[in-house]
Amino acid sequence: MAKITVLAIGDTHYPYHSEKAYKNLLSVAKDVKPTHIIQIGDLLDQYVFSKYSRSLQVTALEEIQYGLEMSVKMWTDMEILCPNAKRYQLLGNHDVRMAKRISEKMPELSEFFSHKNLYKFDNVKISESDRDYIEIGGVIYCHGWLSKSIDHAKFFGKPTVHGHRHRPCIEYDHKDLWSMDVGYMADSNSLPLQYTASKFSKWTTSCGVIEDALPRIILL
Repeated sequence: MAKITVLAIGDTHYPYHSEKAYKNLLSVAKDVKPTHIIQIGDLLDQYVFSKYSRSLQVTALEEIQYGLEMSVKMWTDMEILCPNAKRYQLLGNHDVRMAKRISEKMPELSEFFSHKNLYKFDNVKISESDRDYIEIGGVIYCHGWLSKSIDHAKFFGKPTVHGHRHRPCIEYDHKDLWSMDVGYMADSNSLPLQYTASKFSKWTTSCGVIEDALPRIILL
């Protein structure tokens, strides 16, 4: 049976990403030579559509356009470095912020707008919603929504890799049931990341590598 090596890229929150983490990610991809690459969701931040109090420094168009430019660059770089790897883009709760705001404030326009229109990358399979997941080699990959990492594995009943919490860890329920938070790749000093959780939680720039269903975290 062919060896499966998955590179799981944490929440990038483009365009509020960490340049240092991104450069280190490219080195990891080159060294690991993954058979599969998954961006785990929260590809974009969509800060301008946050329901929380915010100070706008860019227009909605500027933020979305720049974030998508960075996203295209990431997937292009991954294709150059790992041309034979299968590539997957999951969606996170931030990726559907715009669609949710439209649905809440102008529901009559919802049928004319879909977040799916934003996410189109060559040779990348893209999920349908922020609750979608994929399974590769007996391991589940999802964006995540639960407060405890291991609860994701318990929910699926299988080893699970996720993002969302920004706190890298590997937790075991028993020998064969584990859950890994791959961390995140955003700049904690950027305005959108300046909320309470970022001050008191151990948010860390990192990614995950899963080799034949064995997880490890790589700090970026």
